[in-house]
Amino acid sequence: MATEIRSSFHEVVKIPNLNEDVVILILSKLPVKSLKRFKCVCKSWYSLISSPNFIAMHFNNKNRHKDCLAFVVADGRISLYVYFLSYHSMQISSSLSQKLYNGQFIGFCNGLLCVVINESTFYIINPATKESKVLKEPNKPSESPSYGFTFDSKANDYKLVRVTIQKTEVLTLRSNSWRSILMTDHNIRVMKEVRTLVDLWSTAVMKNAFHWIGLRSHVNKKVIVAFDLANEEFREIKIPDSPNSSDLFGPSHCYVFQDCLSITFSYRFCSDSKIEVWAMKEYGVEGSWTKQYCFSTSTRDLSVQKIFAFIRLGTNCDWPFRTSNDQLDISSAFSTKESFFDNIILHPDLGGRIFNYTETLVPIDRREEDQFLFGW
Repeated sequence: MATEIRSSFHEVVKIPNLNEDVVILILSKLPVKSLKRFKCVCKSWYSLISSPNFIAMHFNNKNRHKDCLAFVVADGRISLYVYFLSYHSMQISSSLSQKLYNGQFIGFCNGLLCVVINESTFYIINPATKESKVLKEPNKPSESPSYGFTFDSKANDYKLVRVTIQKTEVLTLRSNSWRSILMTDHNIRVMKEVRTLVDLWSTAVMKNAFHWIGLRSHVNKKVIVAFDLANEEFREIKIPDSPNSSDLFGPSHCYVFQDCLSITFSYRFCSDSKIEVWAMKEYGVEGSWTKQYCFSTSTRDLSVQKIFAFIRLGTNCDWPFRTSNDQLDISSAFSTKESFFDNIILHPDLGGRIFNYTETLVPIDRREEDQFLFGW
């Protein structure tokens, strides 16, 4: 059977009636903007596109893992911008970009952004659907906090964690309420050894845990501080011993790279600089730290603004990393534009300010029984 549609040229066009599974497959490959319009086609499409199963299927589509490269840019202390560079058009998406006043970017998960204004007013934003939600305000912290934002699959809810050395609080999105974490003897013992957390927000979320770089209390040594969402316990993960620790400079960052907990080290020597990338091949096993990359860079102050300048000027200008051999300094293997954008997040000067973004239909407010099975 087929449906007949008369075109403007008075020709009859026969369109086959597609199987429902084929329709769902086609819809799952479309951008959010198109799907928002298609919700108005009929009630059945509205129900389909709004269903948790379809939303998860759309997000998990392997052809859509990286819609955009997101840049977090601070304009002094007044404005915060989040720009989205489309991998498809290589243009900045004006419809997704965000501007916030007196704000800090503190995390993203499944296409949702989390920001805080003046350390007390928290927002969850879905740039693709234009939805946003103001979260309940906690008391202002007595010291500078660090944050973590993710989806807890075991609790079937999004969680926002605010951590200081003295106190840890968690908010669940569905309840929109804060509660303090019980500081057990174990938690007190771990946090007592930490002077401060270096990262504003956890850029390494894996194994249902947040990870931040921390500084030890009594020695100038860095560790990774992890917080497990299931049992709400802190633990310390030792980082690789650095043979050139006296030459370390700049921040280190931990993140997830190639499905491994990873960390970067920056070294400055008399004539050059280098960056090392280490990966924990077996999570939780400190003996499994392996040096993945070691590359030199003469560009010590690579910034988001410099990358923007490169994008605006086009492919005829110099790369942000370049050597005399016309190779990217970030690694001799990363010599194409595509691989450059895939791996620029490795640079420690950009930690927490560049990330891959995938558009999503995920609703900020949802029913308790809705189950979203994310992951690929």
